Amino acid sequence: MKTWARFILSHSLFVSLCAVALCLQTYILLDLKVSILVLIAVFLATLSGYNYYWLACKYFSKQQVGIVFFIREERSHFFLFICSSLALIYFLIIIPAIFLVIITGTFFTFLYSIPVIQLKMLKHIGKAGFLKTFLLAFVWAFVTVFAPFSLTKDASIDAVLLLFVTRFLFILMLCIIFDMRDVAVDKIKSLSSIATDMSTHQLKWLFDAVFLLYLISVLLIADVALVSLLPSGLITYVVYRLAARPRGYFFYYFIVDGLMLFSFIATYMASFWLFC
Repeated sequence: MKTWARFILSHSLFVSLCAVALCLQTYILLDLKVSILVLIAVFLATLSGYNYYWLACKYFSKQQVGIVFFIREERSHFFLFICSSLALIYFLIIIPAIFLVIITGTFFTFLYSIPVIQLKMLKHIGKAGFLKTFLLAFVWAFVTVFAPFSLTKDASIDAVLLLFVTRFLFILMLCIIFDMRDVAVDKIKSLSSIATDMSTHQLKWLFDAVFLLYLISVLLIADVALVSLLPSGLITYVVYRLAARPRGYFFYYFIVDGLMLFSFIATYMASFWLFC
């Protein structure tokens, strides 16, 4: 993989773009006016949160590493974390309507990182594998649905909640795929997830159940969702089956994460086709 492509994927620039894509999908499905400021804020929040998480993972996985040496070694991650965090603070000041959504997402991101930062007082939370996986799916769904909605609130709350449930189920499928990838490493590091707490057979039943609920929720939304979100879910299921075999870096950080971008593109094309 080319150096620049690996940098974009490994430093969470691509997944931050995917978060923006999901926000744009929210604007389309709820028929809301797009706010560029909200999109930038969500991009920055995702970039900050993911770089924080990777820094925490790397720092606490290394034994007796000086903080100065660590910052120098991981300066690119640290630079992106500091810059995105400072820029995010500025955007939260100029668009206070999304403050509660972003702060809530930040708080839950911290909870998600507890197992890797090894806080003894909270170590029991880190053993809750189901909570960890569901927490990440909740954060993604909450921010990418309610951040766009919080600024305009021109959609009905029922439509917003239905989209939130659909988005949550979609992201949960992606989280399960990533948990499947990490199961061996998580067991070595004594980290808990859905994949470590369930057998392969049980995990398959869970994924199938989430997939079925996702299809039901899509059918309840609207024509645009049916045309775009249904294919997105079907392709996600295919990717899940492909993930049963060992796959490389590109597969997870471009193909699996890219399903979010694909879902938005499908929604945009469907809305253009249906209302053209």
